[in-house]
Amino acid sequence: MVDNVLYVIDCGNGVARQIVQAGVPILTLRHVFITHHHSDHNADYGNLLLLAWASGLRARVDTWGPPPLEKMTRLFFELNAYDIDTRIADEGRPPLVPMIHPHEVSQAGPVMQDERVKVTAALVHHPPVTPALAYRFDCPDRSIVFSGDTNKSDNLIRLAKAPTCSSTRR
Repeated sequence: MVDNVLYVIDCGNGVARQIVQAGVPILTLRHVFITHHHSDHNADYGNLLLLAWASGLRARVDTWGPPPLEKMTRLFFELNAYDIDTRIADEGRPPLVPMIHPHEVSQAGPVMQDERVKVTAALVHHPPVTPALAYRFDCPDRSIVFSGDTNKSDNLIRLAKAPTCSSTRR
């Protein structure tokens, strides 16, 4: 969480429940990053989005991850169309699908930047899953590098050793 905006990295089983149990407002969800497509990293990706929305989320959420993230998002919404449509009609919720913006990342480099954080990706080696990603989050006061599963990775080491954002802004 940065400045009351929730950034989630990977969505294994129970991620929404864990966020709520940690006392973090799920309605502050704005960004989701998936490192790779194994179920222990993405099984609750769609559920997180749906449960946040069912709890009252009304803001845009951007998601990033390897292909086929866009297809996974679309198919999850198709699978849950009945519930989504019922909640829109019965509870007056805003349409969910236009709120979610998936972005596929298949190569290293800048991913996104806003006033809180700059995110950069690196490709890591996790056969047979390709691509698999690590992310670096540069904030004004610190940098955090997160990788899902990987073998030894020179790309990950370079990502972690890159100059911090504070030293690059001088």
